[in-house]
Amino acid sequence: MKLFPRLSLAQLLLVVLTLILAGGIVYFRANTSFLGLVGLDFDTLTISDAYDRIAADDLYWRITFESGRTSTFSGIVRHVSPFRSSRLRILTHDVLVTSGDYANPNVVSASVFNHHFRWRSSSTAHPSGRINLLHTIPANEEIYQRLLNIRSWDEVVITGREVLVIRAYDQHGSYLGDWRDTGCNTLLVKSVSIVGK
Repeated sequence: MKLFPRLSLAQLLLVVLTLILAGGIVYFRANTSFLGLVGLDFDTLTISDAYDRIAADDLYWRITFESGRTSTFSGIVRHVSPFRSSRLRILTHDVLVTSGDYANPNVVSASVFNHHFRWRSSSTAHPSGRINLLHTIPANEEIYQRLLNIRSWDEVVITGREVLVIRAYDQHGSYLGDWRDTGCNTLLVKSVSIVGK
């Protein structure tokens, strides 16, 4: 008696494609560093005191802040996922923080795809509360680890400085492009508190 039936080439390809697809979904959606195998490695970064320049061996980033003040985002997390981009690897997470009607799935449905959020409601045209999609730059390793601990439906308080633009350069100083959010909040995260589950 054979434990595993012999698979045809088509069946084997289907299994392999399914595994690749499942792996891709987990890689881009699961809030994990896969035991430190992926994600931001602070040991390889040089960060200026003002956080306006962060450098790795192959790239560096110039950060322009919106202002010098601290912003606070508090509420219920409706979505959290890793932000995986080799050119923008200082951005580590997308976190959708909601309050009021936006935090109630019976009133507002919300989703995040490709670093943009959408919401809709069949019960109200003008939900109460706030909805903010945070694109996070952790200030240090400890903040990064706290971001990795966030799960959907956690109640959080996240504070930091809002970023206007991130400009990326290669090691020779050639400009590679920039990141500017559209309707979201790119944030240099200075503190993360999970205050409830």
